[in-house]
Amino acid sequence: MNRSAYTYTVLQYRHDAWSGECMNVGILFFCPKSQYVDFKFRRGGSRLSNAYPSLNRSALLQDLKEMSRWFDRRASQPSDMWMWKSALELGHSLLGDDDSSFRWNLDGSGTTNDPEKTISLLFERFVMRYDAVPGRSPRTDEQVFDTVKDKLKRAQLLNRMESYTVRTKFTEVTFEHAIKNGKWHCIQAISLDSADADNMQRKAERWAGKMVGLLEADNVPQVYLVTGKPTEAYLQSKYEKMTEWLRHNPANPVVIEEEQSETLISRLATLT
Repeated sequence: MNRSAYTYTVLQYRHDAWSGECMNVGILFFCPKSQYVDFKFRRGGSRLSNAYPSLNRSALLQDLKEMSRWFDRRASQPSDMWMWKSALELGHSLLGDDDSSFRWNLDGSGTTNDPEKTISLLFERFVMRYDAVPGRSPRTDEQVFDTVKDKLKRAQLLNRMESYTVRTKFTEVTFEHAIKNGKWHCIQAISLDSADADNMQRKAERWAGKMVGLLEADNVPQVYLVTGKPTEAYLQSKYEKMTEWLRHNPANPVVIEEEQSETLISRLATLT
């Protein structure tokens, strides 16, 4: 069995640097032989908010997203990337030891034949282990996009993407992952995993409205909606109706279920 050595380090958040109290919020994983680097971070949950009621969650999430983009860009420039000795050293190239809200800690190593599976296991162990689970939590848009992210990375497309905001007279819509080739091609993950059919419809309605609003833009982008299915089987029929409705939107988005996201990768690859 072909196994590769890897290292990892845990990113901790310090709400009050003077108190020294920390909470784990991310994992940086580095496997040089497989030329694989990934930063997986906490995207939600109530544990942080319960611990720190004054926390600005949206600002924290934005900081973590920016860090993830930095590592993605770094991985796309492999000239000296794979000479780093460890994930901790790679992490310190972005964030050193100072009095900021973030610090690297708890580094370790091992071997793996499946980097994606290994980082997921480490993330559950070090970041999500003590989260309360009162019941099933619907998946977020970011979690649906995670199913596409590694495919984009393997196809060397992720590093070419950037944030793009479509502005019209009445509204603006920001897509975190977009690529330009003549026109803008924008990816939006939409989790339609919901507690009930009404919530699912409201979310589909919001995005249907946003798509129509894009028609007022000077340069209307091509939008790809990657949809995530509901976990509950009884909501499948509603899900199928909502995805079909989105397909018939006047803005003509390309609606792709996350299980068929390879279709999206193939289509985007023709733009290179």
